[in-house]
Amino acid sequence: MSIQTPTIGSGQVTWDLVVVAFFIIWIVLGIGSSLFFWRIRNAALKRRVWPWYIWGTGGIFAAFTAYLMRTPWILAFVLPAVAVIAWLNVRATVFCDACGRTLWNQGFIARAKYCARCGAELYRAEGNNRET
Repeated sequence: MSIQTPTIGSGQVTWDLVVVAFFIIWIVLGIGSSLFFWRIRNAALKRRVWPWYIWGTGGIFAAFTAYLMRTPWILAFVLPAVAVIAWLNVRATVFCDACGRTLWNQGFIARAKYCARCGAELYRAEGNNRET
C-alpha cells in the first residue's frame, strides 16, 4: 500500500510542507491564545471564547492526525481521546470575575473556591462556570 503525495494545483505538496504548516498553525494558535487568555481581563468574554478555542484546536489536531495517518480507523481512537481531553480542559478552567484571571483547577473532584490572584470567591457563571 503506497501513500500518494497530495497535490495542490500543478505542484506537489510534500509531507514536510504539511508538517511545517501544521506546526506554524499550532505555534500561532498557542501564542495568540496565551496572549488572549493571560492579558485580557474580561472573564465573560473568556468564558464565551474558551470552549470554542478548545474544541476548535482539538478538531484541528484530529484532522491533522487523520490526514497524516491516511487510515479512517485511527479516528476511532483519536476522536474519543480528543473529546475527553477537550471536555476536561473546558470543565477544569474557570475565570475570576473580579480580576479576570484564568485559573486551572488542579484537582479533578474538588474545585477552587477562591481566586489564587485576588482572593475573590469564584462562581461558576454562564453555564460553564457556576457551582451547583
